[in-house]
Amino acid sequence: MNSEIPLLQRDFYKLLLRMEGEGSCPEKILSHALKLIVKITHSQLGYVELRDRKGHIWWSTHQRPDDNRCAIYQRISTGIIDETLEQGKTLITPSTFLDKRLKTNQVRRSARLETVLCTPISDDETRGVLYLESNRGFGFNVNEHATEVELFAQKFSPLLKAFKRRLMGPSDTDDIEKISRANGMVGKSVAWLQGLKEASTVAHFDVTLLLTGETGTGKTQLARYIHAVSPRRKGPFVHVNCANLPDNLVESELFGAVRGAHSGAYADLPGKIEAAAGGTLFLDEVGELPMAIQSKFLQFVEEGIYYPLGALTPKKVDARLITASNINFDEAISQHTFRADLFYRLSIVQQTLPALDQRREDIAELVRHFTKKHCEHFNIPLLTFTPATLEDLARRHYPGNIRQLENLVQRAIIKASTGGATIITEVHTEKNQGPPGPSPADTTYREGKEAWERSFILKHLQDNRWNVSQTARKICVSRSQLNNLVKQHNLERKFGTAL
Repeated sequence: MNSEIPLLQRDFYKLLLRMEGEGSCPEKILSHALKLIVKITHSQLGYVELRDRKGHIWWSTHQRPDDNRCAIYQRISTGIIDETLEQGKTLITPSTFLDKRLKTNQVRRSARLETVLCTPISDDETRGVLYLESNRGFGFNVNEHATEVELFAQKFSPLLKAFKRRLMGPSDTDDIEKISRANGMVGKSVAWLQGLKEASTVAHFDVTLLLTGETGTGKTQLARYIHAVSPRRKGPFVHVNCANLPDNLVESELFGAVRGAHSGAYADLPGKIEAAAGGTLFLDEVGELPMAIQSKFLQFVEEGIYYPLGALTPKKVDARLITASNINFDEAISQHTFRADLFYRLSIVQQTLPALDQRREDIAELVRHFTKKHCEHFNIPLLTFTPATLEDLARRHYPGNIRQLENLVQRAIIKASTGGATIITEVHTEKNQGPPGPSPADTTYREGKEAWERSFILKHLQDNRWNVSQTARKICVSRSQLNNLVKQHNLERKFGTAL
């Protein structure tokens, strides 16, 4: 075995060098490196844990023959890890039976472990450890192996920032802004950048994520951003709008169908879940899923398995799940239109996007972004907005948020270009066509916003003869969202008006 050690060491350092390569996968490389160091030191367990400056664990991996994760976390001594981090030097426990930090750990004692070796890994942003266990005393060469693991830590510590950046995505504002722009998201407001930083962090954790917020706030774009900076970014991003799925096809669209399961299944049909294998499945308007489908979908969320329509055997798919909705889940659960157990599993992490009213300083930049986008799409020279028009747009209220603003900009471009104008003014932006803003008599922002929102919705419902679907399309909200707003503001049709 000793003759094998130099070859293992050579392979080990080759792997560390590969971490600096642009095309490498840092998670796999570190896992391989840990496997080699376990072999070199004759260990039974290898564990790497990395923490941020607040002490929160942001990444960990392990190497153990049976790969029993639960057993691993029961065996690991957090006391030794904490002491290693505190002292900043390698700790060696020659006998776990005599170490007072381990006397109460029955799992460890029953495993007959003899030696624990723990060495720190750190830079100015990250503190972590390489932790090894052996029931053979590391082959009686514990000091020699301590040198090996310290060399590992010495080589790996300078790579921590690059590793964290590759694994978790951007951490500084400039990088976040650059990547978000590449995914069609614009803004420099505190509310928006804080949301992007949260998204950049959560992108690393392979847990379910629920995006909430008003309609049109950019939930789809944020889901794409999270996928783009996550470890799954090389896999597919599959977007499904649940509100657009016909009730009789929802099951087939999501889960797929075997041949003959329904009239259109002339062959086995893969569903959206299968299409997202190795990547991210994004379910928009998840609150619109029928109750009958929710129970079946719950099995996939919990176990990663599902049954295609008409199938007798399950399929297993590894995909990250992100969902989005603008419904009130507490109300939906109380009204039995959404399962509480499914909600809890979809919202392990929940992030609420700010409304456009909370990021008004971004409106001018958003207008310029949409102007450039649609002028290029229409293949016309770039138009510009007057400063007064931009100021007017920044003062307006947008119940449809960013989506409504983009549609307004698009209409203004069409009006200006068809009239031969090269500058867009308030004439083109429908300044006098909306309802009045909140009255100064309203005492709070919330009351003012509610008064304006009620007036806005009522006017458009009346203009569209209370046709809910047509009104929803006009103001860029979903039908269910508009129905909720009608109930919220106690709006009623006068007798004799059309549906």
